[in-house]
Amino acid sequence: MSIRTKILWLTLTPLIIISLANMLLTLRDIQASGEERLQRFENRLWAMKRELLENNVLLALKTLETTLNGSTDSHSVDEARRILSGMRYGDGSGYFFAYQNEGSHYTFAFHGTKPQLQGQLAKLDSPDIKGFAFRQALIEKAKEGGGFVTYHYEKPTTKEILPKLAYAREYSLLKWTIVTGVYADDIAAEMTAEKKSVDQQIHQALLTTLFATAGGVLLVVFAVAWIAKQTVIDRITAISTAIAQAASEKNLTAAFPPGKGDELAQVSEQLTTLFRELRETLTAAQT
Repeated sequence: MSIRTKILWLTLTPLIIISLANMLLTLRDIQASGEERLQRFENRLWAMKRELLENNVLLALKTLETTLNGSTDSHSVDEARRILSGMRYGDGSGYFFAYQNEGSHYTFAFHGTKPQLQGQLAKLDSPDIKGFAFRQALIEKAKEGGGFVTYHYEKPTTKEILPKLAYAREYSLLKWTIVTGVYADDIAAEMTAEKKSVDQQIHQALLTTLFATAGGVLLVVFAVAWIAKQTVIDRITAISTAIAQAASEKNLTAAFPPGKGDELAQVSEQLTTLFRELRETLTAAQT
């Protein structure tokens, strides 16, 4: 192995190790940043859902107050049922329903898409597919002043069991628990699209880091090779050539390349001194 190769290996080995470590750390940071971005995006989507639900329940309560105007006679209540059953929001799929507190049990006061449920018993302990008694949870949240509940329910348009976010609030005048909810399948779709975008950015950032690191390593290789050639290899070659030429010509007056204040300069000076002393010794022996 030549001296040049040894110098390159001594230089490149720690450089490559450091570069690989830096790439791994950069990749970890990029992935962590991507995961954080996805989490923020998901939180923002859920926050928008919650705001939508709460605002529409507040609108339904305001409509109730305006319709009833403090009255609880059957005509006013029936009119309130009719209006709230027909209210829609969003793309038209958002609707309302309510549980009626009958003292010992709850019934459906109205239902925006299933009018046949009106007056029927609301089975509060009936769970969703995951075993969660969501109706009971909705009523408890409503009694606390309003709150959100996530459960799993069949989406009518697709017949799929999907997560659903609901908001419930109590209307004490009629002892109703007003509820509305939205399915979260659109969040999953948006998260998939966002994750694809994040993955593409991570891939691009990784390639950029890889090429930048490789370019830096190559630049160092060329720099080290050039410096080694100028400061070591060429001078060693010159000294070796001078020694070979002096030996072939049996010339003890050969001059060696001048030094630059380093170890090779010392070698040149010592060789010059050695050849001078040999020359003086031979001259003395001949006289």
